[in-house]
Amino acid sequence: SVIVKQTGLYIPDDTLRYGSRISLVNVGTKGILDPAGGALGTTQTIDLNNRQKFRLIRSGASALRSHICYGDIVSLKTPDDKYVVAEKDGAANANRDGIGSWEKWEVIRSGDSKMRSFVSRDVVLTLRSIAHDRYLVANNNAAVDANATKIEDKSRWRVASFKPVNAVAPELRTSACGGDACGRHSSRRA
Repeated sequence: SVIVKQTGLYIPDDTLRYGSRISLVNVGTKGILDPAGGALGTTQTIDLNNRQKFRLIRSGASALRSHICYGDIVSLKTPDDKYVVAEKDGAANANRDGIGSWEKWEVIRSGDSKMRSFVSRDVVLTLRSIAHDRYLVANNNAAVDANATKIEDKSRWRVASFKPVNAVAPELRTSACGGDACGRHSSRRA
């Protein structure tokens, strides 16, 4: 007889989850994706008010319900509750109130990746418009469009930062009681 045991699926801690907030840095121009005023562009300046952090929303087929995998369909939501859109004329904006086919993007592995299936921080990916079959691309003039027909450096984006939904802070992972809650913090004296 054969005994089969279910071992489960190992999902690393730094894997992106739906609802995660990310910043995207263009590989070609080194600019940070920025939804300033509804116009999508890139900038070299980090916004300390988190304007450049997009929430990943599941908006179509996905391999898992909780974690993002290559090939999944996502939408990018700005802190102003607007969605990134690929316009019919090839422009890209961040000014839509809801998700339609023009606000959906396929996540494609297009560079360095720690894992074969899962998307995590510091990976390089490309976003393909579902409605128009074009890639999100940064231009030298700081504009961002959705009109690239092939994947090259300007259509590659590095996931620069994110905070997983329900993440446990690193300092709380070392102690069952949560850091200095037990009086073990290095600055505390007995």
